[in-house]
Amino acid sequence: MSTNSTSLINFSGDKKLNFLQAILWLFGNILNNFFPNINIDKRIKNLKFKFVSRDLKYLDENKYLSPSRYLCDLFWLNFPFDKIETKDPLELKICEVGCGTGVYPKLLQKIIGKNKLHYTGIDIKKYPEWENFDNKNFKFIIDKSDNIKNYLQNIDLLFTQSAIEHFEKDLLFFKNISNYVSSTKKPLLQIHLLPSHKCLFNFLNHGFRQYSLRNISKFTKLFDNNSNIYIYKLEGFKANTIHRQFITYPRILKLKDKRLSKNNEYLRIIKKVLNQKLNNKQLTFYALVISSNQNLNLN
Repeated sequence: MSTNSTSLINFSGDKKLNFLQAILWLFGNILNNFFPNINIDKRIKNLKFKFVSRDLKYLDENKYLSPSRYLCDLFWLNFPFDKIETKDPLELKICEVGCGTGVYPKLLQKIIGKNKLHYTGIDIKKYPEWENFDNKNFKFIIDKSDNIKNYLQNIDLLFTQSAIEHFEKDLLFFKNISNYVSSTKKPLLQIHLLPSHKCLFNFLNHGFRQYSLRNISKFTKLFDNNSNIYIYKLEGFKANTIHRQFITYPRILKLKDKRLSKNNEYLRIIKKVLNQKLNNKQLTFYALVISSNQNLNLN
């Protein structure tokens, strides 16, 4: 295991793997996910994830996302962004690492409603979709997560969505952020949405790893007592079972995507996934929030 990574087997499932490599990746991740609840950072505050019924309209506007992505997006829709400390109350400066095509700047602009949202998206390659953004306050940069220290100055919010599992040196990423907030004492809010160890078999050979509270604690222990740490568990009714039924198994068997049935069966089931009153909730993602050098209180 590298001192800059939380993985036992440090190669990516995103690359084309032969059969033996795929088996090695799978068993390496199974081993890495053992004992998920030991050596947990005692400073982590567990908070309950809540959303409101009006958010279900989001389903009809964004059809055929995975259960975990619906849960993640509902988290973004309900996070209290108004509590973030900023120099100018009418501005928010954010940086997304692993931004991909740029799905989230427009969504966050709509959610946050700031007069001026300054967004920087970073990824290891350029996407054609970047050309579709005509907002002068939005910019995209090609770079690696290893170099995050070059982009932290004057940022209010640093976030990732389904990205850190793709960083080879995930521990180095957080070391660089920790060094920054410790040396500058400037306020910085981080939000990282990470796939949980419970969804290994949803995605199979995907990224380098998944995360448990044990592995997440390796990140949070890098930060001193000037940081408050919160965890939200993004859970849904049979969320992982439904992901495998509608997405994973059809892909393995090279069948038609079952989400696309004409009778909207998938959307009806997703609404059950998001029903907080039902039992048998399955953990999909963690939302890790680290608030450094500021008085953000999410309790």
